[in-house]
Amino acid sequence: MGRVISDWRIQSKEVTPVLGRGYSVATGNLQSSCLNVEEQTTPSYDYDYYFTEIANHEKVSINKSFSGKISSSFGYLWAKSHVDSTLETNKNSERKKHFLIVTMRTQRYYSSVDEVHSTLSADARVLLEGGQYMSFFQACGPNYIRSVRRAAEITAIFEYETNEDTANSDFESSLKLNIRGLVGDPDPSNDRTTASRNIINSALKSSLSISIRAFGLGLNNDGTSSLHPRSLDDFKNVMDFAFQSMQQRDVGMVQGIEIVAWVDNPQFQVAAGLANTLQDCEDEVCSTVSMELKKMNLSSNAEYVSTMNSVMRSHIDHLYEIQSCRSMLNEFSSDQDDEPLMNHRKIRDLIDASGNESTSRMTVKELKDLLNANAVRKGEETVRNYSAYFYSRCMDALSQNLGGQEGGSSMVRPWYTLKECQESTCTVSGATVNSSGECTLETDDMVAISMQQYCMPTRISDV
Repeated sequence: MGRVISDWRIQSKEVTPVLGRGYSVATGNLQSSCLNVEEQTTPSYDYDYYFTEIANHEKVSINKSFSGKISSSFGYLWAKSHVDSTLETNKNSERKKHFLIVTMRTQRYYSSVDEVHSTLSADARVLLEGGQYMSFFQACGPNYIRSVRRAAEITAIFEYETNEDTANSDFESSLKLNIRGLVGDPDPSNDRTTASRNIINSALKSSLSISIRAFGLGLNNDGTSSLHPRSLDDFKNVMDFAFQSMQQRDVGMVQGIEIVAWVDNPQFQVAAGLANTLQDCEDEVCSTVSMELKKMNLSSNAEYVSTMNSVMRSHIDHLYEIQSCRSMLNEFSSDQDDEPLMNHRKIRDLIDASGNESTSRMTVKELKDLLNANAVRKGEETVRNYSAYFYSRCMDALSQNLGGQEGGSSMVRPWYTLKECQESTCTVSGATVNSSGECTLETDDMVAISMQQYCMPTRISDV
């Protein structure tokens, strides 16, 4: 049974969800692709094309216009900001700005893995057949992506000027007809052609301009210049190009994914030997473990291992970042010690609230002193303790052979029944472990905060 994920983590442009790629619900991390996707199902599309009109410059009218369909569009914030800033700049001018907003949007769904023609990768199968279940989940994740829902959109703002505070409804009605292609018959004697010419002339008199923002389109060599309209005819070409682009299978911004637990995949079940008889014995009393229980235990343990991996990786990354940042700092000569560094978290914070140059910056020497040998030793100790006193012990417990089955412990023993794994606090981001095996959650210290702000080091004078 699949689950749908549609939060900001999967919608981030920093990640690449593709069919067959691993995914962890517990961490939100994408992992390796362990499913060879040979064929996909035929997707379905939703299509929407609409106008947003702004009747006048009253704030209530503007807010009402932006509370409609456009409020759920990708271009909402851009269009709202453009209108607000333009009106604010133009408020004392005799010529008044007016806007007509056009939005075209498609959504593609039911584009999913055809599991009949998809196979496990060779390396993933070897891990499963060897009973290395936890190693498989570390690489491939507890789940895989079965389908991806995408959306693409193009939003255009038509901007023109009049001497009135209210929009020219006749002009906008004619403009909408022209945009839709209902005006422009090639017969010069046709009234509609005359109307088209009148619209163009009127547009010139009204200083018509077109601004475009596209989201999730696939550009190619033929279309790289197709998003820069210089006339209404060009705009029609833009919309035609955008519509064709939106129909490409793997184009669009990811809106959600459907994931399926690996344990529900028949090929996984066969390779992992889930149908084999496995007995759980306690005090010489043995019982056969059902296939469904094996699946639930494997799935639960897989997500738990993903959280451990995430914490372990963050500690290792932190240590490497300290070393890398120190190396870059050491490249600065001593006569550069007093130079201020760029705060990467507050790039705009070069001027304070009073308009003066900000002085609350860290210098090269201050960051050198902070990332000293003690900071490195503390990072090394954090990694060593987490690995030795929690991570390794829990992984060993989950990977034990049981009942003649290699790695059978992970099928029979859920993590919360194993004393080596029971401390779930150890799987929370930022958790540290001491030599006694006790887990604590620490807030970011000065080293961590400063690294987030100033590593990798860039002098302001170099910006």
